[in-house]
Amino acid sequence: MPVAVAVAVALAGCSHPPARSLDAYCAQLQHDRTLLARVSSPDQLKSTVAAMHKVDRAAPEQIRDQWHRVTLLVDEAATADLSNPATVSKLREQLAASDKAVKEIVTFTKNNCDVDLTETVTIPTSTTPGTPTTPPTTTPGTLPPTVPKT
Repeated sequence: MPVAVAVAVALAGCSHPPARSLDAYCAQLQHDRTLLARVSSPDQLKSTVAAMHKVDRAAPEQIRDQWHRVTLLVDEAATADLSNPATVSKLREQLAASDKAVKEIVTFTKNNCDVDLTETVTIPTSTTPGTPTTPPTTTPGTLPPTVPKT
């Protein structure tokens, strides 16, 4: 029995992702709020994607699927070739299909965490070194960032 107790104590000390709960979700959002609020460079985009994954792992069951769907879409947008019209069109379609999930996340988060996710979010349009970026700006109520029009 002492061996089992020692193993349990050792395992308890291991690092685990945050538990899925409202408290963990709200705490993670508060911690990463600035990373989720504004993206204006490729490096910031990487940080935002990482922050979204942390929040995704903490999202409570009520919005788990919605947050995961949006996180996957942001992942795809972050690595997509936005100079390709077919890619942009596909992302637009996915964004439109995610509209309900986004609204549910925004409402749930505002009501339960007092965090407003409708703040303006921008993403760079170019990640090519030496190419200037002109980030498009989303309108309030849109998360993930909108895809630039072609």
